[in-house]
Amino acid sequence: DPNTWVSSTRRSDGENSISIGTAALPLEVAERWGIGTSDQNEQMMVKLSHELAHAFQEEKGFEGALVSFLNGNNDINERHLPYIELYSLLSGIGPINGLTTEAVYAAQSTNTGLLKVEILEDITELIAAYIVSDEYFSYRLDNSVSSIEQEQKEQIAIKVIEVCRELH
Repeated sequence: DPNTWVSSTRRSDGENSISIGTAALPLEVAERWGIGTSDQNEQMMVKLSHELAHAFQEEKGFEGALVSFLNGNNDINERHLPYIELYSLLSGIGPINGLTTEAVYAAQSTNTGLLKVEILEDITELIAAYIVSDEYFSYRLDNSVSSIEQEQKEQIAIKVIEVCRELH
């Protein structure tokens, strides 16, 4: 959609529908989110990877497994464990990506039980950065909103790689 910079993923009848706003992000938004580029084409790639990461998480059952776990179910498929571990790790560290500090995600979390939408969006941003490139993934970790130690960066990277192993 050339008329907006906003992108979204909607799920209806078991199918994902992705809309990418091709307009450049407002400069203050790009800086606040720390995406690292003001180039419109590069931003489009970042937005597309973010929306694809949402679809990937849903399609592979990661979000459903997380919600099930948070609701007390310990019978979780082994392939979903790295995702749950990543969620747990991020919940103890704080936000990594600036997008996740937007008030809309905290507001959404008031209606999602134990699920914190902010952390879910952080996972989405990390998967998206990993999809873009190893360099971009490292950039996002190095420019985290929260102060994170090298060991924590490595733990996050290991979990994201484990979650994304099906993409290889």
